[in-house]
Amino acid sequence: MSEIGKCLAIIPARGGSRGLPRKNVLPLNGLPLIAYSILSAKETPEIGDIVVTSDNEEILTVARGFGAETVVRPPELSGDVIMPDAALLHALEKYRSWGRPEPEWVVFLQPTSPLRFKGSISNAIRKAHSSGADSLLSVNATHGFLWRETPGGPISFSYDHRARPRRHDAPKDFIENGSLYVMRPDVLRTTMDRFGKKIALYEMSEWEGYQVDTPAEFVWLETLIKTKPWEISS
Repeated sequence: MSEIGKCLAIIPARGGSRGLPRKNVLPLNGLPLIAYSILSAKETPEIGDIVVTSDNEEILTVARGFGAETVVRPPELSGDVIMPDAALLHALEKYRSWGRPEPEWVVFLQPTSPLRFKGSISNAIRKAHSSGADSLLSVNATHGFLWRETPGGPISFSYDHRARPRRHDAPKDFIENGSLYVMRPDVLRTTMDRFGKKIALYEMSEWEGYQVDTPAEFVWLETLIKTKPWEISS
């Protein structure tokens, strides 16, 4: 396998949040929420630079305080309905305009996912690189029996309910958890999307899949960070 070149971490963080105002800078167990993603990127050896893109000066100030570089997101990329992929491309091109070399991989970190275990980002980058993929997303596994409502009524989505398997024999499905994405820079430029033609999956622990979007989730995540239940031996 060829050596991995330096990667660029981009953390998009809008100022507007309806469910939890100012969530990206709220103190979560003593640190602003966005700091968790910045610090996770800083401890990842494959990542050379970290850029936070935001339309909010408070977020940008906090990000600079934790060692990230910042890009001001223009108003046309700041609405509720704007997908972060456009903000990623804008930040990448701004980064290149600073005279920086093209990164081998762009690592998209969601600031609302503070629980990433040490080594997770590095392992995800290495999997994307070794698999020959042009993009990767983080997922959580589920062995549950999934159903879906359709116009014709509910259907068993992940198994045949007429030949119900034992739970441990059920298919292993994956849920996109939104924690991290890895992509070649050209994927963003040619598709305006985080996914390319060859996609890899990086399975994370169930703890790493939790996100913060509501006050209740904020309290729950703070409890997890304080108690670290994943460290309890079975």
